Amino acid sequence: AGLDTPGRFDTVIVDPPRIGLSDAAMAVIGRLAAPSMIYVSCNAQSLARDLPALAAHGYRTTRAIPVDQFPHAAHLETVVGLRRLQHGVHGVDGALGTGAGGSR
Repeated sequence: AGLDTPGRFDTVIVDPPRIGLSDAAMAVIGRLAAPSMIYVSCNAQSLARDLPALAAHGYRTTRAIPVDQFPHAAHLETVVGLRRLQHGVHGVDGALGTGAGGSR
C-alpha cells in the first residue's frame, strides 16, 4: 500500500509555505481521508483560500489558535484543527464527525 492509501493515517499535519497548499498536496490529503488534520499557517490569505478546498474534501474547522512565534514582528502563525466528517447511510453528520446514528 502506498503512503496515500485511505485509512493509513489518523492525523495529517501540514505546514505549507506562504502560498498555501498546492493542488497536488490537496489531492493527496483528499485521498488520505484521515479523520483529523492540523494545518499550521503563516499566511491568513492562503489559509482562507485553502479551508474551503479542504471542506470540499469533508474537513471542518474545529479550532483555530493564533500563535505569536515572532513577538518583534507583525506576523502570526495560525494553528487550525480540522475533523473529517464521516459519510453515513443517511448523509453527513457534522456535529460530532460521526456517521448517522454514530456516537463518539
